[in-house]
Amino acid sequence: MTREQARDCLPTQLQQWGKVRLLDGSGTVHAILGLRTPSTRDMSFMHYRAYGAAQEERYGQLQHILGIPIRSEQPVILAIIRRCQPLPSYSLDRIAYDTLGALQVVGLDRLDCVVGRVQDSRGRWTIIERAESIRIGDVQEE
Repeated sequence: MTREQARDCLPTQLQQWGKVRLLDGSGTVHAILGLRTPSTRDMSFMHYRAYGAAQEERYGQLQHILGIPIRSEQPVILAIIRRCQPLPSYSLDRIAYDTLGALQVVGLDRLDCVVGRVQDSRGRWTIIERAESIRIGDVQEE
């Protein structure tokens, strides 16, 4: 395909959404740059699966939700995510970061769930995932 042929296939307009409800019912994620009025709660952070041989599981902040129209078919919907840069000093059961890294583009089907985060006194953030089922230990009465 030549450069001119590829250019002719590109749409002249893109669709953009500000939020999307995940199909599994785990929540609604908001694109931080697609909202008209920001909420007091930040629901733009999520767990997602990256493309590639390892199909790494990652955390990041959803920047945009874009739809690319393809001739008479449903649009291809892409999520543009700014990846959290994990800190190496934390344990595997706690994911923490202090900066956001490079942008990554994935299909909307790669988004797993909305996550929360808590900031500590040193400015680092710890990711909090909502458990699907809460396990309560045995209570022993005296």
